[in-house]
Amino acid sequence: MDKMKAILIEKRNNLQESEITLTEYITSNYMYTVSSNGDYLYIKESNMIYHVDHNSMNLRPMDFDLKKTQVEQIKKILPESSITYTKKSETSRICKIDGRNTHGVIKADIGIRKIPELADTCFADSYEFSQQFGIFEIILEPSEFIDNMEMHINIEGSSNYTNSRTIKVEMINWDNIVENFEQAYTYSVIS
Repeated sequence: MDKMKAILIEKRNNLQESEITLTEYITSNYMYTVSSNGDYLYIKESNMIYHVDHNSMNLRPMDFDLKKTQVEQIKKILPESSITYTKKSETSRICKIDGRNTHGVIKADIGIRKIPELADTCFADSYEFSQQFGIFEIILEPSEFIDNMEMHINIEGSSNYTNSRTIKVEMINWDNIVENFEQAYTYSVIS
């Protein structure tokens, strides 16, 4: 276990009618995510995200096959979109996504924030891994993360609105990391 400082990022995501709070504890080799949908552990060495099952004390590799298929189907009907980046300050920039075709419209404003200490963590590796399941390729530097996002998608009459914002970012000592993280690291990996 890497005994070091960690970065805590807490986000609030609104997806249609539901709200989810995510708390991410990020170190050089691990990213532990706590959410209402469960706990997840990204391990840099295996380049994999695991669902943490505290009851059985196991880590289960996430199965992304269905997600990959869904993303490919969505990409086929999504409008061709322009993605532009604008520097806002030394520590932030804006990404805009805009597209429309006969199937629908997509519009997104994404705030990107830079935290120099993030470059010393596994966040960039975890982000690169998760990008294979994303609809768009948002390019981030190793010290950047998506700070906030507002996205509207209307495809063939089906409308989707997503809003996400960071509510807390702080450097924390290892002793302050959630107890479940330390336990999860000792769990068995189940195939």
